[in-house]
Amino acid sequence: NVAELLPTVPSLVTHFVVPDPTFAHADYFFHKNIGNVYGNRVLELINEYS
Repeated sequence: NVAELLPTVPSLVTHFVVPDPTFAHADYFFHKNIGNVYGNRVLELINEYS
């Protein structure tokens, strides 16, 4: 259920983003991984609520 996933978005960001903050492609990897694991609908919601 997508509604249940929304509270976990910050931890998903922490989990999937490359730890080095200077790494320019972190957002790309984050979105790619989230899309693979949870589907693109969750990505759309993350973008709406962030």
